[in-house]
Amino acid sequence: MTRLHEGELSSIESLDLVHLDLSRTRVDDEGLKSLAKMNNLETLNLTRTKVTGHGLRYIQSLPGLKTLRIERSLVSSDDYEQFKQLRPDVKVKWSTLSL
Repeated sequence: MTRLHEGELSSIESLDLVHLDLSRTRVDDEGLKSLAKMNNLETLNLTRTKVTGHGLRYIQSLPGLKTLRIERSLVSSDDYEQFKQLRPDVKVKWSTLSL
Protein backbone atom coordinates (compact mmCIF):
# COMPACT_ATOMS: atom_id res chain seq x y z
CA MET A 1 0.00 0.00 0.00
CA THR A 2 2.84 2.35 -0.82
CA ARG A 3 2.64 5.24 -3.22
CA LEU A 4 5.00 3.46 -5.57
CA HIS A 5 4.12 4.10 -9.19
CA GLU A 6 5.34 3.15 -12.63
CA GLY A 7 8.05 5.79 -12.91
CA GLU A 8 9.81 4.43 -9.83
CA LEU A 9 9.97 0.84 -11.10
CA SER A 10 12.85 1.64 -13.43
CA SER A 11 15.03 2.04 -10.33
CA ILE A 12 14.53 -1.62 -9.34
CA GLU A 13 14.79 -3.27 -12.76
CA SER A 14 18.48 -4.04 -12.29
CA LEU A 15 17.95 -5.76 -8.91
CA ASP A 16 18.21 -9.53 -8.80
CA LEU A 17 14.80 -10.06 -7.19
CA VAL A 18 13.06 -13.41 -6.92
CA HIS A 19 9.83 -12.22 -5.26
CA LEU A 20 8.12 -8.88 -5.83
CA ASP A 21 4.88 -7.73 -4.19
CA LEU A 22 3.40 -4.66 -5.88
CA SER A 23 -0.12 -5.23 -4.57
CA ARG A 24 -2.14 -2.13 -3.72
CA THR A 25 0.27 0.22 -5.46
CA ARG A 26 -0.32 2.64 -8.33
CA VAL A 27 1.53 0.41 -10.77
CA ASP A 28 -0.06 0.17 -14.20
CA ASP A 29 0.75 -1.38 -17.58
CA GLU A 30 3.52 1.08 -18.35
CA GLY A 31 5.29 0.18 -15.12
CA LEU A 32 5.53 -3.47 -16.10
CA LYS A 33 7.92 -2.58 -18.93
CA SER A 34 10.67 -2.24 -16.33
CA LEU A 35 9.97 -5.69 -14.93
CA ALA A 36 10.50 -7.37 -18.31
CA LYS A 37 14.26 -7.41 -17.63
CA MET A 38 13.97 -9.24 -14.29
CA ASN A 39 14.90 -12.71 -15.50
CA ASN A 40 15.13 -14.26 -12.01
CA LEU A 41 11.71 -13.10 -10.87
CA GLU A 42 9.68 -16.12 -9.76
CA THR A 43 6.76 -14.60 -7.87
CA LEU A 44 4.91 -11.40 -8.80
CA ASN A 45 1.90 -10.00 -6.96
CA LEU A 46 -0.12 -7.41 -8.90
CA THR A 47 -3.30 -7.66 -6.81
CA ARG A 48 -5.37 -4.45 -6.70
CA THR A 49 -3.24 -2.58 -9.22
CA LYS A 50 -4.22 -0.81 -12.43
CA VAL A 51 -2.62 -3.50 -14.58
CA THR A 52 -4.65 -4.73 -17.57
CA GLY A 53 -4.16 -7.50 -20.08
CA HIS A 54 -1.99 -5.19 -22.14
CA GLY A 55 0.48 -4.97 -19.28
CA LEU A 56 0.70 -8.73 -18.98
CA ARG A 57 2.39 -8.77 -22.39
CA TYR A 58 5.47 -7.17 -20.84
CA ILE A 59 5.91 -9.94 -18.30
CA GLN A 60 4.74 -13.00 -20.24
CA SER A 61 8.28 -13.79 -21.38
CA LEU A 62 9.89 -13.70 -17.93
CA PRO A 63 11.80 -16.99 -17.93
CA GLY A 64 11.75 -17.59 -14.18
CA LEU A 65 8.13 -16.63 -13.47
CA LYS A 66 6.31 -19.37 -11.57
CA THR A 67 3.53 -17.56 -9.70
CA LEU A 68 1.47 -14.51 -10.67
CA ARG A 69 -1.29 -12.97 -8.58
CA ILE A 70 -3.64 -10.60 -10.38
CA GLU A 71 -6.63 -10.66 -8.07
CA ARG A 72 -9.17 -7.82 -8.07
CA SER A 73 -7.45 -6.38 -11.09
CA LEU A 74 -8.40 -4.83 -14.41
CA VAL A 75 -7.30 -7.96 -16.29
CA SER A 76 -10.27 -9.35 -18.23
CA SER A 77 -11.14 -13.04 -18.36
CA ASP A 78 -10.06 -13.13 -22.03
CA ASP A 79 -6.66 -11.64 -21.16
CA TYR A 80 -6.29 -14.08 -18.28
CA GLU A 81 -7.06 -17.02 -20.57
CA GLN A 82 -4.65 -15.76 -23.21
CA PHE A 83 -1.86 -15.45 -20.63
CA LYS A 84 -2.56 -18.98 -19.37
CA GLN A 85 -2.36 -20.33 -22.94
CA LEU A 86 0.98 -18.64 -23.50
CA ARG A 87 2.36 -19.54 -20.06
CA PRO A 88 0.75 -22.76 -18.83
CA ASP A 89 3.78 -23.24 -16.57
CA VAL A 90 2.84 -20.21 -14.44
CA LYS A 91 0.43 -20.61 -11.53
CA VAL A 92 -1.97 -17.67 -11.83
CA LYS A 93 -4.39 -16.53 -9.17
CA TRP A 94 -6.85 -14.21 -10.91
CA SER A 95 -10.11 -12.43 -10.23
CA THR A 96 -11.62 -9.39 -11.83
CA LEU A 97 -12.33 -6.11 -10.08
CA SER A 98 -15.88 -6.06 -8.79
CA LEU A 99 -17.51 -2.67 -9.07
